Amino acid sequence: MDAIHIAILTESPNVDLRELNRVVAAISKQVNFDFFPIWKIPAVISTYGASEDVPPNSYRVVVVSHSILIDGREVMGAHRGKDKSGNPFALVSDKGDHWSHTLSHEILEMLVDPTLEQYRPGKWAGHDVSFLVEICDPCQGIPYDIDGVAVSSFITPRYFDEQKHDNTDYSWRGSIDEPLTCAPGGYLVWRADEDGPFKGEHVAIDSNGGITYLGKFQGGMMTAREWVDSVLRKPTIKLSKNVKKKLRHSRNHHKRLCTKHARAWRSANRCTE
Repeated sequence: MDAIHIAILTESPNVDLRELNRVVAAISKQVNFDFFPIWKIPAVISTYGASEDVPPNSYRVVVVSHSILIDGREVMGAHRGKDKSGNPFALVSDKGDHWSHTLSHEILEMLVDPTLEQYRPGKWAGHDVSFLVEICDPCQGIPYDIDGVAVSSFITPRYFDEQKHDNTDYSWRGSIDEPLTCAPGGYLVWRADEDGPFKGEHVAIDSNGGITYLGKFQGGMMTAREWVDSVLRKPTIKLSKNVKKKLRHSRNHHKRLCTKHARAWRSANRCTE
């Protein structure tokens, strides 16, 4: 399988190319060392200073300084299907402390479901259903850290198993320990098969076991995935105080290490002059 090329650009005055490069370097590590061994989808992620420099057939993600609207609702990030060239694209807002978490989220989901139309067959309460494949949503409230950058956790393909098995990972770093369940702040969406009792209705299950009946997708200008996001996505991904504390500690620790290494490098260079 050829590697998918993802081009990252910034249109935000708050995120310059240097900061974007720092964040994308961490997400590239995530894609190559965490995501690829599990999902087997190769990708190359690059930053660009201008839209015209992006190679043809690239997936695009643009960081902007405003909230993104889906059907009139504000969200932090959105994968929006196809751009004018027919390639998948996404928008990510720089709002919030950890916009890198949203950027990672959108990149990973774009790699697994670029067309916004992927479902996985399964069962819920004994009925045949089709699960919407959004690999970050079930554990979106449990990000982790790479080089001081917050990135999104994600589920594994075994997440859709009907039964739990020993020694099986259902999400990266174990934030979910049973199939078809959600970590705090996450959700799972399924669509009942047309001949089932719900007749195509989409249903969302959250980490507390709460059920939200979304209704039946009527089509139109949006895909089913965009429609679901327009109903369920919040202006921010809610992170617990404990998660925020861990991310802040990791980021500060990485900054201290970088400063220490930079001082050692400068000292060594002065000694050799």
